[in-house]
Amino acid sequence: MQYGLIVTEGESAPQSKETDIVVKYDDTWRWDLAMYLLSLDVQIYDGKSGALISESTWHNSPAHTWPDEKIVVAQLLQQTLTKLNAKTPLP
Repeated sequence: MQYGLIVTEGESAPQSKETDIVVKYDDTWRWDLAMYLLSLDVQIYDGKSGALISESTWHNSPAHTWPDEKIVVAQLLQQTLTKLNAKTPLP
């Protein structure tokens, strides 16, 4: 329950009175002696209306590095939630 959110997971969440937000992501991986994260997009949708309410994107550099994906995900999620909280404070 990091960030004070109760989290469930699944392929796709329908709009629902019980769901406050839906987080979707798109990750792209490449191979160069080892797998590395090329890009990550995170979108947050209003769970009731389905409207996009926050998004953030991360791209590896052209001369890529092998970033720790756990750090990239945590930082991008924090950035996305910060944008969301600036618009509409979470309970």
